[in-house]
Amino acid sequence: FPVTIPTVFSSSGALTIDISQGPVYNLSLSENITSITFSNLNASNKVSTAILIITYNGTAYSITWPSSVEWPNGVAPTLTTTNGKKDIFSLFTSDYGTTWNAIISGQNL
Repeated sequence: FPVTIPTVFSSSGALTIDISQGPVYNLSLSENITSITFSNLNASNKVSTAILIITYNGTAYSITWPSSVEWPNGVAPTLTTTNGKKDIFSLFTSDYGTTWNAIISGQNL
């Protein structure tokens, strides 16, 4: 069935991702993101997921990931900066957000 992918926006460097809006989110990166909050997580014995599709405008912005987000080898990815290109990151938690496991699903797409 068709699903609308919600667009999330950052404001003053803060980004909130409302998990109740679905598993996939669009973000047009237009500033440095210095904080990310995940809200409305599923119950602690349920998995919450967020697939973030980030589109770039050609400016080298940065994302400061929360300490709860764990990347492979402990290293957050380098973001794409090419105008119109996308990075896709998949995150999930099974402990109500204490730890978010993150992987790169695609970059410079």
